[in-house]
Amino acid sequence: MIWFTSDLHFFHDRILEFHPKRKEIFGSTVEKAKEAMIQLWNSRVNKKDTVYILGDLAFGEVEDKRKLFQRLNGNKVLILGNHDKVPDHLKCYFNHITQIKNIKFKKSVYNFLHKDLEVIMCHFPMLSWEHKDKGSVMIHGHCHGKVDKINTDSKELRVDVGIDGNLANYDLISLEKLANHLTKIEKDNEQKQKYETEDAVIKAVCENVKVDIPSGMIETETEDMLRNIETRLSYQGLKLEQYLQMMGKTAEEVKKRIGTAWKSSLHETMEVSGRDLVSGLPTTITLNSDEIAGSMEESLQDVVRACRTVLEQTPPELASDIVTRGIVLTGGGALLKNLDTLMRNELMIPVYVAENALRCVAEGTGILLENLHLVR
Repeated sequence: MIWFTSDLHFFHDRILEFHPKRKEIFGSTVEKAKEAMIQLWNSRVNKKDTVYILGDLAFGEVEDKRKLFQRLNGNKVLILGNHDKVPDHLKCYFNHITQIKNIKFKKSVYNFLHKDLEVIMCHFPMLSWEHKDKGSVMIHGHCHGKVDKINTDSKELRVDVGIDGNLANYDLISLEKLANHLTKIEKDNEQKQKYETEDAVIKAVCENVKVDIPSGMIETETEDMLRNIETRLSYQGLKLEQYLQMMGKTAEEVKKRIGTAWKSSLHETMEVSGRDLVSGLPTTITLNSDEIAGSMEESLQDVVRACRTVLEQTPPELASDIVTRGIVLTGGGALLKNLDTLMRNELMIPVYVAENALRCVAEGTGILLENLHLVR
């Protein structure tokens, strides 16, 4: 059988600090980890198997390495990593030692392959390699699983075979497992390409097709909608003009007089008159500020979430200024009572309402336009 692995880091004490999961899998000390990995290796690899080690096999003293190499089964091919130091008298434990290895596995020899598989092996991931455009696969180590998503998203046949990568998952990788993984990548890429092609075609069609909707059709649809609304309102004894005037005026008055973004101990109330849509009779109800705050809560939380998203994507140097100086609210919405209090408590940074919030942006823009020569 053929096996692949990388980044075992025998005798490397700090690897347990860098990758704590190794402690869970192999043991909490260098000695325990060494014995666990040797046991894993020899439970997978027979003496006649070939293991391609893509770098960073072992640290430590020369004699420790010699004893280790003796205990590991199989014909070992070492692709040198940035931490590999193999003295001349220890090279006899390897069939071959090199920086880069290119090999082709034939379908006629390995019947689980659906086609011949050419593999380029190097400790470090490559952006470009020989026969990449002809389906050659690049396998590497060094990254400890940190580039698995990049490899997948790139649509390139590049795989991290490190023992703590996603594919290995703290085990050795057989040629069959690697081949199955590559087949899945190819199928996923084909599916993605199909979707992207379909999307591109649809987009191109939409961009180049113009549909002229007759104005008469628009007018007819609009008139039908208005008649439908008027019919439903007539059941309540209302005309469309009365309904629009009453609802617009009343809602705006309520928002201005008792609307608040933050519930407080001061409960303001307001009487609102109108027609009861159930009984159809005129009635008057009393609204309080807490009810208005509750009715606006969902919309205000959308605003808070949008601000939080912007802050999360803000560069650190700008974010520090915002934390120090705070956010200034402008526009008519800023006049909603206690909006600054709500955002201050949700975002945990200073929030202020601008002086003359309703017109300050327009006035500032006017001043800027009058003095463009100062900013050029």
